[in-house]
Amino acid sequence: MANPWVLHRAGLINFWYYDEQYFHFADGKLLLRGSNGAGKSVTMQSLIPVLLDGKKTPDRLDPFGSRARRMEDYLLGEKDVVNRDERTGYLFLEYKRKESDQYVTTGIGLRAKRQKSLDFWGFVLFDNRRIGYDLQLYKQEKTGEKIPLTKRELATALGAGGTVVETQKDYMELVNKHVFRFESLEAFQELIELLIQLRSPKLSKDFKPTVIYEILESSLPPLTDDELRHLSDTIENMDQAKQQLEQLERDERALKRLCDQYRLYNEYMIAEKATEYVKAVKQAEQLAAAQHRLHDEEEQARKTLDELDESITRLRREEDVLRSREIDLAGHEVFQQAEKYEQLKSERERLQERWERHEQTIAEKERLERQHRRRLDESEARLDDLERKLEDELAQLRADAEEGAFSLHETNEDDFHRHRQKQQEFSFAAWKQEADRHIEQLEELARLWRRHDDVKRRYEEASTEAGERRREMDEWRHQQQKWEELLEQEKERFEQAVLAWVEQGGIDVSEADIQAFLRQMGALYELYSLDDLKRPFVQAYYDAVGKKKDEKWRLEHDIRLLEEKRAEREAELRQWREQRDPEPERDEQTTAARLALEREGIPFVPFYAAVEFVDDVPDDVRERIESALSHAGLLDALIAARDVDVDCDRVLIPKPVHMVHTLADYLRPDADAPVSAERIDEVLRSIVITDAEQKGGMTIDETGRYSLGLVRGHAPRRARAMFIGRAARERWRLENIAALEAEIAAVGQEIDRLRREHQAVGAAIQALADWFVSFPSDRDVRTAFEEGQEARRQAESKEREWKRQEEKAALLAREWKQIKQQLHDESAELDLAFTLDGCEQAQLAMKSYVRHLHELEVLYRETRHTEAMIAQQRERLAALETEIDEAKGERNRIRDEKERISLEIVEMERTLAQMGADDIRAEIARIQERLAFLRQEIPRLVNERARTEQRLMRLVEEREKGAQREEFACQLAAMWERSFADEAALGLVDLDRSRSLLEQAREAKQRYETVLKETRSSLLARLNTVFFQESSNLTEYRATFERLAEQKESEWIAAAPDDEMAMKAADWREKQERHVIYLDYKGQRATPFAVLAEVERDIALQHEYMKEQDRELYEDVILKSVGRILRSRIQRAERWVSDMNKLMGGLDTSSGLVLSIQWKPKTAETEAELDTKELVRLLRIDSRLLKEEDLQRVTNHFRSKIARARELLEERGQGNTLHQIIKEVLDYRKWFAFTLYYEKTNEPKRELTNHRFYQFSGGEKAMAMYIPLFAAAYSRYQEAGDDAPYIISLDEAFAGVDENNIRNLFGLVEQLGFNYIMNSQALWGDYDTVPALSICELVRPRNASFVTVIHYRWNGRVKQLMVNDKEWETIET
Repeated sequence: MANPWVLHRAGLINFWYYDEQYFHFADGKLLLRGSNGAGKSVTMQSLIPVLLDGKKTPDRLDPFGSRARRMEDYLLGEKDVVNRDERTGYLFLEYKRKESDQYVTTGIGLRAKRQKSLDFWGFVLFDNRRIGYDLQLYKQEKTGEKIPLTKRELATALGAGGTVVETQKDYMELVNKHVFRFESLEAFQELIELLIQLRSPKLSKDFKPTVIYEILESSLPPLTDDELRHLSDTIENMDQAKQQLEQLERDERALKRLCDQYRLYNEYMIAEKATEYVKAVKQAEQLAAAQHRLHDEEEQARKTLDELDESITRLRREEDVLRSREIDLAGHEVFQQAEKYEQLKSERERLQERWERHEQTIAEKERLERQHRRRLDESEARLDDLERKLEDELAQLRADAEEGAFSLHETNEDDFHRHRQKQQEFSFAAWKQEADRHIEQLEELARLWRRHDDVKRRYEEASTEAGERRREMDEWRHQQQKWEELLEQEKERFEQAVLAWVEQGGIDVSEADIQAFLRQMGALYELYSLDDLKRPFVQAYYDAVGKKKDEKWRLEHDIRLLEEKRAEREAELRQWREQRDPEPERDEQTTAARLALEREGIPFVPFYAAVEFVDDVPDDVRERIESALSHAGLLDALIAARDVDVDCDRVLIPKPVHMVHTLADYLRPDADAPVSAERIDEVLRSIVITDAEQKGGMTIDETGRYSLGLVRGHAPRRARAMFIGRAARERWRLENIAALEAEIAAVGQEIDRLRREHQAVGAAIQALADWFVSFPSDRDVRTAFEEGQEARRQAESKEREWKRQEEKAALLAREWKQIKQQLHDESAELDLAFTLDGCEQAQLAMKSYVRHLHELEVLYRETRHTEAMIAQQRERLAALETEIDEAKGERNRIRDEKERISLEIVEMERTLAQMGADDIRAEIARIQERLAFLRQEIPRLVNERARTEQRLMRLVEEREKGAQREEFACQLAAMWERSFADEAALGLVDLDRSRSLLEQAREAKQRYETVLKETRSSLLARLNTVFFQESSNLTEYRATFERLAEQKESEWIAAAPDDEMAMKAADWREKQERHVIYLDYKGQRATPFAVLAEVERDIALQHEYMKEQDRELYEDVILKSVGRILRSRIQRAERWVSDMNKLMGGLDTSSGLVLSIQWKPKTAETEAELDTKELVRLLRIDSRLLKEEDLQRVTNHFRSKIARARELLEERGQGNTLHQIIKEVLDYRKWFAFTLYYEKTNEPKRELTNHRFYQFSGGEKAMAMYIPLFAAAYSRYQEAGDDAPYIISLDEAFAGVDENNIRNLFGLVEQLGFNYIMNSQALWGDYDTVPALSICELVRPRNASFVTVIHYRWNGRVKQLMVNDKEWETIET
């Protein structure tokens, strides 16, 4: 772990019997000890786990799990001990980075009143301020009383450097966010539950290995929601796809059933129209042929009529001649008798004709009688059939009425039967009106239902859309949370990087600036920019750089001055080297004046150059004399060869003094001087050497005192005489040269030193610049922030959309509810299924009802007409029977008369034979015979002419009627052609469209003629039934069963030339009724066949999609994604078991007890699944390297698991999601079983069963209990952030364990890196396995209202008494 948080300090302010108490941790460890009632458990339980999640339930505060202790009681104290009814207090934990001085504090504030609920607030302080140092949780009054801050005051005090929340969950999230950083609060909560079990003070009677196994199993990290989200989403997508496929397959089956029946109906319709079309064309052709035949017959009749006219004219002329001849012979008696004879014969013939006519009449009437009787039988059979059809229609009407909820049907049917029984005419008008009103009611109800379903659909769509938006919002919220968590992590990394950067830079940044930086980090990019955060560091950098630059400039200045000084000294050195005889310093004007004297040729010499010391004069006297002369201004004064006046100079005018000590006793003239020795000697003798004062002249003494007129003086001491005497001057010159060289060297060294310092300062400035530009990049922080902001914006956008959809759904839900109530009200009296389908079925039933009612009316009219026809036929039959009887009586009378005349003719023939007039008779007979022939022939021809004329007229009439029939037949054929073309144009049957319509009709007739064995009504009824049956399965397609608009009846139908043609026209009109089925598909109306084809194509695509999804699920998702995670988790758990076994194996227990854990794979639950061992082996292999059979086995295993998940989801029903069940089924922890083993000295390894556990000693039980639980806690913490502290707490730690084992348990805790709070009556924790430990002994006298805390620190060797917090801070930091 890189620089983790460790527990550093805990505090209780105004809590229990503490006023203000701080507990320090030593490297994250604290032991509370004391006697019973001192407050060890109260203190520990009030800190851990309360300050981890803020949960204050009584079972959290009692290590035994009872609910007797309440936080209010701890805050207020016992009523008998302290009399307070209201109190505000604080608890906090301070964490510190192990390797740096970075702090974060989490805590809670509590306010309690007796008999009232507890007020709670939580806070986190993250700007490096520390409670008790930089921030107080109370206000101190002038009286010294400390009043805890209120919630509002705390929020103000924290400012931007902290956060205050009001709920336990929010506080838990804060702690997790700033300290532990678990991926989910569930994982954090599971850790805390484990810590509660771990702190249990003594060996519980419920504790046994099986319970330990459960804890160990739950301590392993499960698959997270994020890790399973893609899998569950894929499975849900597959389930949706499967549901869609199942729906498509249901649709396909329903469509096939509908299409099968619809195909028969369509084939019947095309066959019927094709047959009628072909028949109509054939009839039109036959009528055309008949017209040609009639035309020929008419021409022949006209020709025959002309021939008959000629024959009649010729025979009438012959008749006139024969009549004249007959008149001549008429007077003969024979003729009279013959005439009478002929009259009798004529009478007999007439009677014979009458008899024959009566026979024909009787035969005709008997034929008519048989015909009418047959028609009567047919009519009676037709009536019976009509009666049966009436009953069928009534039965159908009853069924339709029941299905259509038409309650008035029974009333109308009873009325119908009553009228029929009374043989009264029944009017269907009222019945139709009531049916129409009911249909209107159903239509209104259906419209309401469609509106209901539309609103419901829109509501469901809105709900689905809202759910989708909610899912997207949750996803974006999840992304936002992840980015925010990452942002916090990146901020922490950035903070640590910046603090490390500050330490690396070595600049002076104040603690206030550090705290401001940490505070501003909480609002980075929101309230503060990166420049704002960098500002104190920038200022510190520029201050540091300014200081360095000032130092650099100072060094440069010093170097420059030294270089100038060195140049001066070097120039001076050159001058000293070049100057052979050193001279005292003199004014430039003096030098110029002396040059002028030289130009004037006046010899002169400076005093110092004109003399030398006498050899026996001591050096100190020499120095004193030279210093006095120099101080008096005589050392460089001129001695000229003669008295001269000088400018800007001094000249010595000799005034020798005799008989006194003078300078001549100490000095002598220089032999090489340009002025005479005498002149020089005179000057020397002018200066008196004496200690006494002397008026006038100049005196000096050996101490350096001198007197010159008004002036008295004493020369400063110098090292030696430097000018008087050539040797002195040379020595001084050399000394000056050496001194200058030494000074130049020293200045050079100083310059070099300063230059090194300058270079170092420059390097420091560059280092500062390099350090400054190395300010940690905020790229990752900014990226996390921007992504988080984007996720937040998206989440807010989705939330707005979700709320809009929710509002829309709510409005639609209200509207849906109102419509539903209206539907209830309006359909309350209707016996209908409370659905649109029920209403539509009722509508269709009522449409069928109206159709059948019309059929009933038609049948009723036909029945009435048939009954009337039967009555007429019976009357006509009775009349025919009467006429036949009368005709038979007349026929018998004529027969008797004919027989009488026959007898008279026999007698007449006998009489004529006796009269002997055969020849006359023969002639007369011939004439009469011819006349008789003519009388017969002419009328016959006339009759034949009349018949021919009549026949011609009939032929003309038939031709004219035939022309009308032919024209009508052609029109009818054209209408059938149009009907067939319209039918074919529907495209509902297969036909060769390249052929002519007539050829297509013949093809359709030939191909589909067999279906005409069915009836139109039966096919329509079956189609209707199938449609209604399948409509419920095809609701989303909004199937409609429509009647096509019929062709308008033109005038040609009314112009039918006869009944036959009228019947054919009526047949055409009846057969125009055509129903079609349409379905809505993708917003367009389509036939069932087209929709079926699309559905079959969609099914094929869906199969391909599911196949691909299945492959992706089991290969890409499970094997590569979830399989990798499972493999990682299992390997991690196995490593954990191995590590724990190493830890436990290395423990030296006093009893020689060695514990070990095995994580055994379980066997498969079903045949389709793999044993865990085999599954893990295959999962460890790269999926790309798996054999096909192994890949299939793994796939089948997970397919079985997912199938089981679906079964469980169905069994459990609501309240469970597939994601939850998948998480449960794929919980790898259930695939293994933990088993504890123990081994004692000289004993084999055995499984630690409950029975054997109970046989252990107390110490052995504790070892067997603590070691696995420590392992469980350690495993849980593996899910936290890398810098999370591993905290545990133990109440009555290691009670019942012997010293050696306690030492080992402390060592184990240390090895695992736990921070902890423990309490004990007996333990001090001062074991060599504990490198550092804070020990606090709590002392509370019986029932006292205060607790005294004595602090110790164990450093691994000795235990030290700690006097104050400052001492702690010094050691810990």
